Amino acid sequence: NGKPKKIRWKLAEIEQKDGISFLIGKAKVCEIDAVSSVPSLPEEISSEETGLRVLDNSIGKDEWQRRVEINRIDEIARFIQIEGNIIANSAILFAPPESKEWITTDGGNVTVDFSFLKTYTDQSGKTLYTDHHYEDGLPGDLRPMWLIDGQHRIRGLSRSKVGSEIEIPIIMFTNTFSLAQSAKVFAEINTFQKKLDALHTLFMQHRFKI
Repeated sequence: NGKPKKIRWKLAEIEQKDGISFLIGKAKVCEIDAVSSVPSLPEEISSEETGLRVLDNSIGKDEWQRRVEINRIDEIARFIQIEGNIIANSAILFAPPESKEWITTDGGNVTVDFSFLKTYTDQSGKTLYTDHHYEDGLPGDLRPMWLIDGQHRIRGLSRSKVGSEIEIPIIMFTNTFSLAQSAKVFAEINTFQKKLDALHTLFMQHRFKI
């Protein structure tokens, strides 16, 4: 029923080869969830539409991530409720160029303003705020930051009272880091990682009582 206070994160800057830099630090899950959307693909997309998007990257520029899996979200929500369980994996965030109206970065100081929220009137005539809008019957997520990696962790943890209040590591790419570079990192994370084989998994479960 009102705009939240600005979110402020104190992050550290890391510079790697060719002068490429990004920010790292920590943030509360509830804060990440409140300001982050996921540029996910539509539920159905034709081969023709896929080809058009490959040829013209201005089409569906905020639709390229895999869609969220509700079962995974529920599993993570249950997982964090168990005593002794933690989430140590980092979430990767990206501030697209058009988000500069709401996201400001000064070195490692990041501020997110909730002026992106829209107002609407409920059935009783009360004015409320929402982070979604509807155009042509399709929902649109107004949250300015993009979750490049970790969408299931953030959405799952945020469903739990315990999980929503914990801090997790974050990596943030600012608008000096292009969308193509951010998508490249996402693809590499999900392409190069290799699951443990079945026997190694079984050994780890018994060896460490997992």
